[in-house]
Amino acid sequence: MSTPTKATEKIMAFIEEYKSKVNQLNEKIAATSQEMDDMKMEARFIREKELPEASVKRVLEGETAHEAKLAKKLEKLEADILAKQEELLILNKALQQFKLQSAEGLKQFHQLFIDERKIATDKAYSKMMNAKRAYVETMKAESELLHQYQAIDVQMQEIELEAGLRKDIYNILPLNVAPIQGHLNRHNGVYLALPNEDVQKIIRKQLIDLSYLEKFKHNKAL
Repeated sequence: MSTPTKATEKIMAFIEEYKSKVNQLNEKIAATSQEMDDMKMEARFIREKELPEASVKRVLEGETAHEAKLAKKLEKLEADILAKQEELLILNKALQQFKLQSAEGLKQFHQLFIDERKIATDKAYSKMMNAKRAYVETMKAESELLHQYQAIDVQMQEIELEAGLRKDIYNILPLNVAPIQGHLNRHNGVYLALPNEDVQKIIRKQLIDLSYLEKFKHNKAL
C-alpha cells in the first residue's frame, strides 16, 4: 500500500485546519443561538407572566418597585437579544468569508494534486497488472502438473485401446473450475475468474462477497 506524499500531507493539513476552524465557528454560532433563544424565552416569560402580575400588584397594592425592576430587566434582555442577533450575523458572515478564502487558498494545491494523483494512480494500476501477470503465470505453472497427469491418463487409455477394452481415447483436459461464483459448490470451491464488475467493486470499496477465498488463505497443503 502506498504512503501519502509530502504534497498530500500538506493538502490534508490544510483540510484539517479548515475543518477545525469551521467547527469552531459553527460551535460559536450554535452557542450564540442557544444564548439568544434562552434570552428570548426569559423575555417572553417576563413579558407574558411576571410583568402583568407586577402591574396588577401595582394597581391593587401600590407596589411599583417590582414592576419597574422587571421592566428594566426586560429592556436589558431585549437589548442583549439585539446584540446577539448582530453577533450571529457577524459570525455567519465570518464563516462564509472563511469558506470562500479557503476555497481560494485550495487552488494552490489543485495542479499539484492532479499531477501526484495521476502518478499514484498509474503506479497502483501497474501493481495490480503485475499481480494479474503473476496470477496468470501461477495458473500456467500449476496447470503443468495437470497436463502431466493428463498425458499419463492418455497413455493408460492407449494400452486399454490396444487391448480392445475401449474404442477411443479421451484427450481433453478436465477442468474443475466454476464458470460462475454460484457454482462454487460443484467445483470444490474453485472459482478463478474475476469479472470486471467485481474488479470495480473491489477498487471502489463496495460490498462484495469474497469469503470463498478465505479457505485458501492459510492452506498448509499449498
